Amino acid sequence: MAVRLDHTAAGASCPVGEGARLGFQLPPRLTVSQWADGNRFIARGTGPEPGRWRTDRLPLLRQVMDAVNDAAVHTVVLKCSSQAAKTEVLINVAAFFVDQDPAPQMFVLPTLELADSFSTKRIDPTIDATPALAAKLGSHKSRDASTTIREKSYPGGDIVFAGANSPASLASRPRRIVIFDEIDKYKANIGHDGDPIRQGLQRAQNFWNRRALLASTPTLTKLSAIDDWFQRSDQRHHYVPCKDCGEYQPLEWETVEDGAKQPRVVWTKGKPDTAHYICRHCGSTWDQRDLMRAVRHGQWRAHAGFKGIAGFHWWSAYTPWVTLAQLAAEWEDAEGKPEKEQTFVNLKLGLSYDPSKTTATTAEMLMERREDYGRVDGGYKLPPEVLAVTAFVDVQADRFEVQYVGWGIADEKWSLDYVVLPGDTTNPQAWSALDEAALGRTFAHPLSAEPLRLEAIGVDAGYMQQLAMAFVTERRAAFRPFYAVKGVDGFGRPLWRESEAKFKLGARLYISGVDEGKTRLYQELAAAPPRSPRARVHFPRHYELDYFRQLISEVIKVEYKAGRPFPKWHLPAGKRNEALDTFVGAIAVRQALSINYEERLAALAGTAKPVSYAGLASMF
Repeated sequence: MAVRLDHTAAGASCPVGEGARLGFQLPPRLTVSQWADGNRFIARGTGPEPGRWRTDRLPLLRQVMDAVNDAAVHTVVLKCSSQAAKTEVLINVAAFFVDQDPAPQMFVLPTLELADSFSTKRIDPTIDATPALAAKLGSHKSRDASTTIREKSYPGGDIVFAGANSPASLASRPRRIVIFDEIDKYKANIGHDGDPIRQGLQRAQNFWNRRALLASTPTLTKLSAIDDWFQRSDQRHHYVPCKDCGEYQPLEWETVEDGAKQPRVVWTKGKPDTAHYICRHCGSTWDQRDLMRAVRHGQWRAHAGFKGIAGFHWWSAYTPWVTLAQLAAEWEDAEGKPEKEQTFVNLKLGLSYDPSKTTATTAEMLMERREDYGRVDGGYKLPPEVLAVTAFVDVQADRFEVQYVGWGIADEKWSLDYVVLPGDTTNPQAWSALDEAALGRTFAHPLSAEPLRLEAIGVDAGYMQQLAMAFVTERRAAFRPFYAVKGVDGFGRPLWRESEAKFKLGARLYISGVDEGKTRLYQELAAAPPRSPRARVHFPRHYELDYFRQLISEVIKVEYKAGRPFPKWHLPAGKRNEALDTFVGAIAVRQALSINYEERLAALAGTAKPVSYAGLASMF
């Protein structure tokens, strides 16, 4: 439990004047929460409730903030959902050490650009709205040259705003207070300087009364920095009492009992307004008011031993700004869609997302999911739901391999065909033969007199970049939708962006973060009945087992450097992955297109109104 320090005795025995004469300052008389309640104002436009700060709006924050005043605590960890007042807590702590206990501080954001934005859009308005801070720092219009966007000075200290991507900004003078926000978005290493969190903590190591705060919304299980720090802490959860049985329990979206998941938030499907909470002890139901009443009477309880690190976890159900009905509606929209599920788990539940729980599958299981389309009776049958087609070419020394992917509403995917074209890929004539044989292909649509053409064609430029770019540039000059694509690994890289490098004759190279593409695809392979109403990825009847073995040939391996996890997609020895690479490439070049699926579907169905897949199926 956090200890609130009582400094009245020290103040009575040593008057302020005497303390100053002897060369030391009295310790602060207030805790962070007391200071915030008495002094802090939320500026208009920076939060949902502008005006005077009131900890009573979310009372569980009182102990979170006051842990900073506990002499036994040197580090505070905040693991929570988005929009749960996490950043407001960090601002309150920083403001406290400006006004009550002046000290050199550093506030670290994921990037230097975000640090600048945070300083100007959150901190400056807070200073202007809070008289106690304006008295120390001045309004933003009147501050002298010692105060800038990245450094603000006050009597007894200053606060530096740094970016976790900038070694120079982290290499500041010693800092007694170090605050890290959104640490799951930090790079694990920055150049040759290593872990930015360790660099920041190094600034404070010589202070006996140092404080570090690490806060974030989690991301992926085993890769989440805030998960790692929370595990090092005493792991406090907020327990609330049941209105009927009186038993205390932490609020949870679901619990695991006897190996089975038991939802704690329950509603009638399609009617999120019926959402209510179920007590895990007596089974009684709580409506929204019951839930908020329980939260106000809650208490923090640690799940692990205390070793100087106080850790707190809370999520959106505890807050007055998100209702159970809103959570139910968001989950109905997200369920069965891995990307949206991860967003919900991270941003609403304040938990890391474990993709391994959804991606476990085998080549044989995928083969059983084949559907009745593709090469049939010497022709080709296209699913009517397909509204656009992309393709990707993988380049090997002795062959090209091409995969065609169809796209439907919400980016549902159909692998349409896969072809292998032998040839010496160092010979320009082989590239011309590739174009003639595979890249002018069209697909007859059952609802249209016009066939679907390839709208984006990606060509692997990682193996023979010069030949690939010349091939693509020539065809782009003829207004054909070709893209030279170089895949790069490394989690956190965007799936699609244009290279900043300059090439002759206006050639363009596009960079694809293949780890991002593989992760998306693997997650979506699991989004199939019964877990989801519809499969997210479909396969034609003519595919054989080897295709599926290649598709799921890679696995994620987590390596550790300097104590930080580094995920990496790994291809085991003796396996091939061209089916995976070409599918991910077709996903990447889809990002170059802007597609209104609903309009296309309505046009194919011959109606001015959008048509659902169910309605489309009824036409056949």
